[in-house]
Amino acid sequence: MRTKVFIIALTLLFSTMLLPISYNAQTEDVLYAEVHLLDRLNNMETSYVKISGNRALLSIKNTNYRVAEVVLDPRLGLRIKDILFNGKILPHNSTFLKAGIYEVTLFVEDIGYGDYEIIFENYISIPSAYVLFIPDNYTKIEGNKVMVKSQDKWQPYAVFAYVLTTLNGVEPEIVTDSFYSLISERIVEYETPLGTSKGKELIYYVQDNSFIVRGGIISLACKPIYIYEVFPQVYNNYIEYTEIDDLDGINGTYYLLVFKPEYFQLIGVTGVSNATLPYNLSSNTRLVYKIINKENVVVKYELKKVKMLFSCKTSCPSSLKGLVKAGEKVREYEITGSILSLKPSLNTPVTVTIYFENNKVKDFRIFSFHDYMMLELPLSLVTVYVTDIENKPLKSGTLIIYSLSTAEKVEYPIETGEISLGFLPEGDYLARVIVDDFEVGREMFNPTDINELRITCKVADLKIHVKDLNMQAIKDAIVVLEDSKKYQQVTNKDGLAFFSQLPLKKFNIKVFYENREVYDGILDFSSQTEAKIVVEAKTLTIKLLNSLGNPIPNVEVTLELQGDGWSKTVLTDEKGRAVFSFVPLDKYVIKYNIGINYKYEKEIILSKEQPDLITIENDVIFTIFDYAVNANILVIFIFLVLIIAVSIKFLKKGGEIEISR
Repeated sequence: MRTKVFIIALTLLFSTMLLPISYNAQTEDVLYAEVHLLDRLNNMETSYVKISGNRALLSIKNTNYRVAEVVLDPRLGLRIKDILFNGKILPHNSTFLKAGIYEVTLFVEDIGYGDYEIIFENYISIPSAYVLFIPDNYTKIEGNKVMVKSQDKWQPYAVFAYVLTTLNGVEPEIVTDSFYSLISERIVEYETPLGTSKGKELIYYVQDNSFIVRGGIISLACKPIYIYEVFPQVYNNYIEYTEIDDLDGINGTYYLLVFKPEYFQLIGVTGVSNATLPYNLSSNTRLVYKIINKENVVVKYELKKVKMLFSCKTSCPSSLKGLVKAGEKVREYEITGSILSLKPSLNTPVTVTIYFENNKVKDFRIFSFHDYMMLELPLSLVTVYVTDIENKPLKSGTLIIYSLSTAEKVEYPIETGEISLGFLPEGDYLARVIVDDFEVGREMFNPTDINELRITCKVADLKIHVKDLNMQAIKDAIVVLEDSKKYQQVTNKDGLAFFSQLPLKKFNIKVFYENREVYDGILDFSSQTEAKIVVEAKTLTIKLLNSLGNPIPNVEVTLELQGDGWSKTVLTDEKGRAVFSFVPLDKYVIKYNIGINYKYEKEIILSKEQPDLITIENDVIFTIFDYAVNANILVIFIFLVLIIAVSIKFLKKGGEIEISR
């Protein structure tokens, strides 16, 4: 875990270049065992089981099958060691097992139906055509230990162990770490000092050259099976032995065994005649010949094409290429429809290297071929689904993919919440989601484990309520996040500013109203998606009354901020009220005119304690001809009117002419 953290840290610190993800190609050894299943009508069905870690698993649960033959390609460098049935080792002396050279026959009808596991041991790799020597006669063994030595260029491969025991005696036991099986058992007569007696003649096939036989042994003998360690020349269409050394001092038979996979077609053989091995050890996957001319043994053949199928966790890409190396020969193949067709070489292993977009994906070292063999590529078409906390697709941001194997990264823009990464090779990756330079999500993944990566990010739709000190919603206020025009919203009639899919973190918030900054603060959305801003502002109502206490309508009242130049003018209604919504706390000047002669101006300090209603009684009784009349003017006016009235009356009396008759 510390190593991964260290790699991540290095990637974050030093990955400044955006590079395509490269492929940390791996190598896989491909080995198969061939399995022949015989049903009750002796129909044979051929299948293949993969060998991994010197083990192969074979499940036989169809009760129509009665026999299973497991056959190994000698080129694999393996031999059969043990057979397990449902987790338990089958005894080697079981009559339900019959061993052969590079094969074993399982009588599943008698053993049972279930899961079989074949365990293998390492051995030298032997070519498809090889030579065995088997003596004609058994060599008597004194004691109970069998030991066979090599003879010049002939190495002991296995031993036929002959054991004569009494009918009711202790069952013999072969003490060896290698595989063996009882291949023949019969009742025989033998001579004793007391006369003729009956006993059991047991023949064991033992894949060892040094072992002990325990039990009630009357007689013990062995017949080695030698393998010629000088291998033939293998060419494109023939296999040739130009000289086979004699095994001096021992009479016996030289055999040529040719392993015949399904793609191998025999044309002809020289220097040999048809034969069978003792105790019928061969099977139909091998051609067995008796060597007549040890100086000229030639096997002519042709190879048929086999199809190699490639699979990925998802569908494989169409642009795959294969580079096939057999010995010193290298050839490039196009892979069409995830299928590579080729003629396998008998010289194994054959290395098949798969490339995708000029990047090496994987090397396969193939020791055994068969038609329609399936090979898995560590490629997966990975799609990332990025959502917010409400599971809605993310519409913006950046997805960064780090390869922890190669310390490289690739960036992908997020637009719809779905990002295709293309085909990624096997390995550990870190996916990070960045919104506005802030990490909102991260996940570790391996394409071979998952091809759909879902990341729920700490992103949500944010709501900001803007209210004044009276808890009244403020409409048409501009809310700005992080001084960015990108994140700027206008409050609606409910005083709500809505921001879509923002990171859940702390934000610097500014609120502007009528071109004035009225709020500057920080809101923490780490654990919430909705917040309220209370701006230190009020709805201020200025009410104008005349001297008689009656409202004065239709007066333009101006509220002017001291020293700022900001001002707002509102016309009083029929109740004499001028309503100023959203007035920040500050120093103001109230100005208005009543008529052409009455001017009012007063400084106020708007504070939290300040009443929301300011009532101003004006020394005005009424207006006439756009002229404000107060009590003084009214008294003067009345006085003048009285003077004028009296003067008119006086003038009328003083100007009368009396006429007498």
